[in-house]
Amino acid sequence: MASALDVYAPCPCGSGKKVKFCCGNALSEMDRVSRLHEKHQPQQALDALQKISQQYPEAPIVPITRAQLLMEQQRFDEAAALMRDFTKQHNEIGHGHALLAMAYFLDVGFHEAKPEIHRAFQVCTQSSPEVLSSLAMHIADDLLESNPMAAREHLGLALRLAKDKEDRSALFQQLMKLDGSPQIPYPLRSTHHLEKIDPPEGHEKDLKNANRMSMHGCWEIAGKLYQKVSEALPNHWGLWKNIGLCRIWDDNLTGAVEALRKACELATDFESAVECETMAQLLEINDVEDKTPVKVTRLKLKSTSKVLSVLDEIPRCLRLPPQEEQVQGIDVVGRYLFLEFAPATEESASGERDPVIQAEVAVYDVDAGEIKHGTISISSIDGSARDAAVQIIQDALGEEVIAFEPHEYAHNHDHDGDECRHDNDCNEPLVRHEITIREVLTEIVPMQVKHYFGKRPDSARRRAWRKQHAHDFLQNHWYQLPLKRLGGKSPKEAAADPSLKVKLCAAIYALDAIAHVATNNINLNVVRQELGIEPEAPLTANDETIDTLSVMQSHRLPLQELSSDQLSHVMQRSLLVRHVPFTFAVMSEISKRGLEHLKGLSVEQFARMFANVARELGERDLALEWVVRGRAEGEQGEDFGQKVEWAMLEFELRLENPQDPALPPLVDRLWNYFGVKLPQLRTALEPALREFGLPVPGETKSGLVLPESMTVGANATAETPKLWLPGT
Repeated sequence: MASALDVYAPCPCGSGKKVKFCCGNALSEMDRVSRLHEKHQPQQALDALQKISQQYPEAPIVPITRAQLLMEQQRFDEAAALMRDFTKQHNEIGHGHALLAMAYFLDVGFHEAKPEIHRAFQVCTQSSPEVLSSLAMHIADDLLESNPMAAREHLGLALRLAKDKEDRSALFQQLMKLDGSPQIPYPLRSTHHLEKIDPPEGHEKDLKNANRMSMHGCWEIAGKLYQKVSEALPNHWGLWKNIGLCRIWDDNLTGAVEALRKACELATDFESAVECETMAQLLEINDVEDKTPVKVTRLKLKSTSKVLSVLDEIPRCLRLPPQEEQVQGIDVVGRYLFLEFAPATEESASGERDPVIQAEVAVYDVDAGEIKHGTISISSIDGSARDAAVQIIQDALGEEVIAFEPHEYAHNHDHDGDECRHDNDCNEPLVRHEITIREVLTEIVPMQVKHYFGKRPDSARRRAWRKQHAHDFLQNHWYQLPLKRLGGKSPKEAAADPSLKVKLCAAIYALDAIAHVATNNINLNVVRQELGIEPEAPLTANDETIDTLSVMQSHRLPLQELSSDQLSHVMQRSLLVRHVPFTFAVMSEISKRGLEHLKGLSVEQFARMFANVARELGERDLALEWVVRGRAEGEQGEDFGQKVEWAMLEFELRLENPQDPALPPLVDRLWNYFGVKLPQLRTALEPALREFGLPVPGETKSGLVLPESMTVGANATAETPKLWLPGT
C-alpha cells in the first residue's frame, strides 16, 4: 500500500500501465490508508479509501485495495461483489480476476467458485502469481481431508506460482509432509503424471490445450479436452487415465472412478489395469464398503477418587502409569485398560494366550464454567465386547454414577452421531452419553485388535504374535470376507473367477494400503500367490522416466538392475513415502552393494534409517546390527549428543532381551560416562532398569548407591568393596 513509487514503474493495480499514466494521483493519497492499516484500524482505512474513490473514481488501485481490506475482515461476499463489478469495467486487469476468484472461493467454496478460479488461473499467472499461489494453497487446505490427491496437486500449483523464496520453501515442506502422511493410502500419495499421448490427426490443438490447462490448474477443462480427443482414439487407455486424474484433481471423484474404470478396461497390460482399478477402489472405498463406529461412552460421577478405588478392584481393569496431560478444563486422574480377562500377572501376561484390550478407560475431573463434575469415558470399537465392558464398569460403579443434566451434554449433542441411551426426551437427564468419534472399515476391524503383553513384554513373543496375527487375519477373515468391490464375492471366490482377476489384485493393493494406514504390513507377493495371481511384472525405467513413476510403479522396479544413482534416488523417495516393506527392500539392496556407493546420505544416517525401518518390520536383530554399526561411526566423531543418542538407541533395542550379555557394559557406559556429564540421563535410565528388573549401577541390595568414583557394573572386580562408608 505504500505510495512512494517510481512514476515510470508498472502500476501496482496490475493494469500494465506506468504509474504516471494510471493510478499515480490516487497513490499519492494512499499513505494515510497504509498507516491506518498498519495500526490495525481497518474500518478507518476503508473510510479513507471511500474519500479517495470519490476524488479519483477511475483509479483501479482504490477498489483493488478496498477488496483486500474487506477480505482481511472476512467480508468475502462484499469483496467478491466489488471485484465482480470491477472486472466488468476493467476486464484487462488481472488483479481484479485474481481477487475475485480468491474472495468468491472464500465466500462460497471451491465448486461454486470454479469458473472464477479457472478464469484467474488462465489470465493472471503473469500479473498476479502471488495471489494465485495463495488461492491454490487455500484450495489445497479446503480439499485436504476429503481428497488429498487434489490437495497435493493444488499445492504443486501453488509452488509453481510462488515467487518468494520462503514461501516456496514452506510449500515444498508441505508437499513433502503430504507425500509422507501415513493417513493417506500410499497408492494415492506422491506424484501421478499424465500419460503422454500422440495426437490424432485434427486434434493436435485439443491435446496441446488439454496439457496447457492441466499445467494452469484448470483440470475440469483439461479433462473435457482429453475426452474430446478420446472420440478420435476411443480405445486409448492413457486418455481415460488422464481424464480420471484430471477429475480427481478437480475434486470430481465420482467421475474419476468412472474414467479410471474405463482406463482399466482398455489398459494394454495387467499391472496398468490394476493400478487404475486400485485408485478407483480407494477413492470410493469409504462409500462402498461397510464401516464400524468407534464409540466413546461417558458416565457422570459423584467422586473420581472413589471410582478409582472401585476400578482397581475389577480384575479385568488394569491401571496404567500416570501421564502428564494438559487439557484446559480437564484433569485426568486415572487411565485403565479393560481386558478380555485378568492377566496372569501385571508384569507379564504370558499365559496360554494374551488378553485382548477391549476398551480404554479414562477418569477425569471436568471444570468448564458451569459444568463441574467427574467423568469416566470408555472408548472402543463398537460391538458386543464394548457393550459388555461398559455394562460391567457401570454395574461396578453403582450409585457413583449419576445422570447428566441437559445443559451438560446439549452443547455437543448431535442426533446423527450421539446416542442418548434413555427413553425420554433429549431435554431430560441421561445416564450414558455416547458419541461416535470415527469409523473404521469393517474389513480391517480384526487388525485393530490389541493384546496386553504385560508391563515387561516379551518382545520376541510379541513379534511372533504380530506375524501370526497377520497370517490369521488373511486366512481366517479376509479371504472369506464378501467385498462389495468384488461384487459381493470373497477374495477366495473371486480367485476362481477369471473375469475378476484385475479387481481382485486391486483389492489386495487396497487392503495393503488401508492396512498400512492402520500401521500393519502384509506381504503382497504372498497374498498374490495364495490367490493365484502371478508376481508383479518388473518395470524398466531410465534416468529421465524414474522421476515420473507413481508409487505403485516404483514398487515394480527391478532394484538389483538399477544403477547406484538410481537406487539412491529411489531410496530417498521411499523414505519419504514410507511404505515400510518397499523401503526395507531398497535399503537391503543398497546394504548388499556396499555403502561406498551410497548417494545423498552418510553411513551414519543410513544406519539410523535402516535400523528404524528394520525395527518397524519386526527385524530386531538386523536393527540392532545397524545401530551398532551406526554407533561405531558416531563414536569416531566429536558430537557428544550423537554419541548419547546412538547409545540410547542400542539400549532400547537390547532392553527387549534383558538377558543380552552386551547390556550390562552398555548400561555401565551410559551411567558412568555419559551420565556424569548428563545427570538427567540417569534419571531417565533408572525407571527403565527397575521396570525390567535390572540392577541400577552402584546400587547395593540394601538400596545404597556407591559413589561415582567406584568401579561398578561390567568393570567390577572381586576386590571391589560392597559398601562405601564416609572416610574410607
